[in-house]
Amino acid sequence: MSSAFVPTRNPAGLNHFTPANFLQSTFFHSVAKCIAGLACLIGLVTNTSHAQDAPLTSTQWQLVLDAEKQRMQAIEQVVSSVVAVYDEDRQGGGSAVIIDPSGIAVTNHHVVAGAGVRGWGGLADGKLYPWVLIGTDPGGDVAVIQLSGRDEFPASPLGNSDRVRVGQWAMAMGNPFILTEDQYPTVTLGIVSGIQRYQSGAGQNMLVYGNCIQIDSSINPGNSGGPLFNLFGQVIGINGRGSFLERGRVNVGLGYAISANQVKNFLPDLLATKIIEHGTLDANFTDYEGAVRCSTLNEFSPVAKAGLKLGDVLLEFEDQTIHSANQFTNLICTLPVGWPVRLVVRSATDAPRTINVRLLGLPYELKAAARAQPDSPPEQPAPPGPDRPAEEPKKDTPPAPPPTPANEKRQKELQEFLSAPANSIRDRKTNQSYVQWLIKRWHSSRQEANQVAVSNSICWEDELIDANGSQGISTTELHRDGRWRVKWETNNQSTTIEFDGKDVWRETEGNREQLTAVQIKLVPHVVQALAILAANTEHTFPHFGEPTIDGSDKSQHRSAWRLKWTDADEDWFYLWLSVASPDNESATIELLKASPDRDGDRNRSSVTFDQWRCEGDWWIPAQRKCVTGLDESPAFEWIWRQTKPAESVSEPVDHTNQWLPVSIGAQDEKVPIVDDAWQPIIDQCQPRMVKVFGAGAGRVEAYATGLIVSADGLIVTTQGVFLDGQQVRVVLANGQTHTAVVLKRDRILQLALLKIDHATPDYFALTDSVGEQNGDWVLALSNAFKVADKDEPLSVTLGVISLRSSIDARLNERDVAYRGELILIDAITSNPGAAGGAVVDLQGKLIGVIGRIINSSETNTRLNYAVPVKQVAQFISETATTGSESTVSPPTAKSELGIKLFELGGKRNPAYVDRVVADSPAAKAGLQTDDLIITLAGEKIGTIRDYAQILDQLVPGQEIMIVVKRGTEVLRIPITPVERNPK
Repeated sequence: MSSAFVPTRNPAGLNHFTPANFLQSTFFHSVAKCIAGLACLIGLVTNTSHAQDAPLTSTQWQLVLDAEKQRMQAIEQVVSSVVAVYDEDRQGGGSAVIIDPSGIAVTNHHVVAGAGVRGWGGLADGKLYPWVLIGTDPGGDVAVIQLSGRDEFPASPLGNSDRVRVGQWAMAMGNPFILTEDQYPTVTLGIVSGIQRYQSGAGQNMLVYGNCIQIDSSINPGNSGGPLFNLFGQVIGINGRGSFLERGRVNVGLGYAISANQVKNFLPDLLATKIIEHGTLDANFTDYEGAVRCSTLNEFSPVAKAGLKLGDVLLEFEDQTIHSANQFTNLICTLPVGWPVRLVVRSATDAPRTINVRLLGLPYELKAAARAQPDSPPEQPAPPGPDRPAEEPKKDTPPAPPPTPANEKRQKELQEFLSAPANSIRDRKTNQSYVQWLIKRWHSSRQEANQVAVSNSICWEDELIDANGSQGISTTELHRDGRWRVKWETNNQSTTIEFDGKDVWRETEGNREQLTAVQIKLVPHVVQALAILAANTEHTFPHFGEPTIDGSDKSQHRSAWRLKWTDADEDWFYLWLSVASPDNESATIELLKASPDRDGDRNRSSVTFDQWRCEGDWWIPAQRKCVTGLDESPAFEWIWRQTKPAESVSEPVDHTNQWLPVSIGAQDEKVPIVDDAWQPIIDQCQPRMVKVFGAGAGRVEAYATGLIVSADGLIVTTQGVFLDGQQVRVVLANGQTHTAVVLKRDRILQLALLKIDHATPDYFALTDSVGEQNGDWVLALSNAFKVADKDEPLSVTLGVISLRSSIDARLNERDVAYRGELILIDAITSNPGAAGGAVVDLQGKLIGVIGRIINSSETNTRLNYAVPVKQVAQFISETATTGSESTVSPPTAKSELGIKLFELGGKRNPAYVDRVVADSPAAKAGLQTDDLIITLAGEKIGTIRDYAQILDQLVPGQEIMIVVKRGTEVLRIPITPVERNPK
């Protein structure tokens, strides 16, 4: 019998193919129902019919076409911004996405590590454009490049990834396997299958994916660096890595994207600094006794000096309540060095206290930055490497050839780039620094659609209120030629400071004196006037030179670009700019804060700005506060009162800005989440799922998924070696861990029943599902690849029912024994740890349990299927499925095959046959000396110890399959174990 998977009935219900009977087939209407389901989930259809073989009405077809049109329009909107990235020799490949019309694009660090500091980028117009490296972040696997060769490039905005939810549609675009010849990107559609995931790195603090987005959209080598879009054309992530199996580096249904908000946090540093560091507190936290506690601490670190102590409980970090150490790690992974963070901690005896501190930097190995293929840690998804369409090398593959001179040159240039000083990058076309490029966009973002007549000056009056409640009056006068005047009256005393275009003067009670730049920047009234003038004109700060991008920062709980002006005496001044407007409706750049000191600790002279209003063609913040410290504690504030006529009569020089478009950081907070219909279903199912952990055996995974099926702690999972250890642990959705007892197993259905001593009121009802048809949507929930940790939600993948069928996968014909009905689905579930997961319909009703991996070693394919809920219920009941074998684990009678292994060197040696006992099952089956055992009863054998563990689980008299390598041949041999002689 062939090892290909042959269903027992025709999926289309056809005897022969003709266009007429195809259009009338169940299969055709199932496909149409899939598309109609898509329309339903984007709000076009309100219900779904389950009538068997009922043709679609004209209205339903129109809904299908409308859904298709919306999806195609979304793709058309963004496809031109996707870049196919090649090296200087137009070889290799990765992907990127343009986020600004100037050609600035985001990609992965490991893409540029393979390509070097320059290369070519292909766009959907079929043309190649040169690119150069601008900045790179080896720690977070992000890099920024810039394309040139045209005046304006198509760009897609960075969205708000904090709004991403499990179940949302996600489109991955790029150049997988370097297939494109016309540079048009490949598009794959899927859903977000997990959020806030953590994926460890490959070197010292390198290529770490923290708080990333997990997707079931297909990504493969070549997709790295490409965008992950929502259906509104916003970039919600940068695709970078995936979970892979031994079949090669190809998609298995789990991919990971760096969140767009993490990219935003690092973007200022990437445009200013050539190599980026991630932040650290120089302290570690661990889950202990039901709390997240400080477990290690550098006593000389800033956070220790600020008050953190060993054993302190971490309550909040960056305004988020902390539930686990993993959550804290996820959050801090997305922050750069120097980022100001807020912690709320509590010791055993003290009340909660707040700590504000800037993060230190994490070091990493520069040599590793250019490494071609990072090592893959055991039991972890393979980290990304250079995106070339080649499988990972096998163990017996000869060493790679020495690097070519071209590769050595590229790596040398990359190392020189990484060691170069910051802020030395300038736009090749305009010879401008990127801060000048940013400032132009800042000014342009303030221009109204309907321009009014230009007003050369403005004057307004504020009410002053200090921290003690004292009041006063302040008047500010600004002119477009850069002149300004501020006056304030408090405690019956009046002070005026003005800039006449050349010098700065202060007048107090008739006394007039000239001020230096250092003196004026320490006066809060002057700081707020200069900053508002800078927001409305190109005039900034007198006596200071050109600005630079100083790095990423935060003000008023919003991410910001920190700009720095430095004079000839190395004295400085700072501005903080955001990239989204306060009303969250448009993509504008806002002034958040101005200060002569980075942390606002000098003479309480930092000023924050909020609630901007338009007065004619002037933009004025209605609220301004003088603040101090990282926590921006208020000292006093200005409150807008009224506009006044300007006192000056001299005509300033007319100034006209060059208005340019803004796209970096664009985000529309009002974008609806159209596929929220799935979220309640997923939330309903997650508490009914568990993670199961037990004993491992070589390369056989020691974990699986399970689902709760009763209120008193009954759990259904899959059969496997992990149940044969001394202890089986079950982790509930809330993170609680319980010891489970194995009640029984079914070695035909490959199911097991566990019991925990804990009430489980939220469980799946095992009622037979009868209404589902081929083509209906299903969701599969599991802990594939052990991605979810502790209380993290399980992964979710989307698919449809492909076929209800039955299979007879006897061990002499298949790698795993399974006999009975099954439900084939097109969601990828044949992954380590997925077995035992749930397959549910769009009402949250359980359809089946994800089955154990069924693999064909001849065709190198795997079956994605579920054991129907009816058979699961029969297995649990007193009368188990006919023909199944329910046993208590482990078997009471031990098995013997008559194989003696070559044990010289220890139990970790490969399982080579040393000799075969005469008249034994092995001798009758034809095994020979020097055969290398590869699998036994469907389980992989890596060592002698693996063989011994799996042999103990075999049932005497039940035929199994043993796979051996004999010379260059791989042989599949049926064998029936006998009962072991107790002597």
